[in-house]
Amino acid sequence: METENKSYWKTVAIIFMLLFFLETGYFAYVKYSYNQEIEKTNICYYDICAENPGAELINNVCFCYNYDVMGEYVLAKTEVMKWKTNLTEQFWFIATQFL
Repeated sequence: METENKSYWKTVAIIFMLLFFLETGYFAYVKYSYNQEIEKTNICYYDICAENPGAELINNVCFCYNYDVMGEYVLAKTEVMKWKTNLTEQFWFIATQFL
């Protein structure tokens, strides 16, 4: 009975450590994905549609709007954003966030 209790806490500790590492990795991935979306939105608003008063990013397509004669928004420009993602680059970015 005594030997079972000694190995039981080790098993529980290993399980909790694995869960902790999985949770940390998940939150790092979520943070990375959120930062990528913010960067895409900034590129759409401030680089692609800089000369237009309105912009919108939907599914990696940047829509630029301008005012017409009546003062309403009309579509002025549409651009598909090509976003390259390298898996190795993503891994190193996530790994260095916690150093």
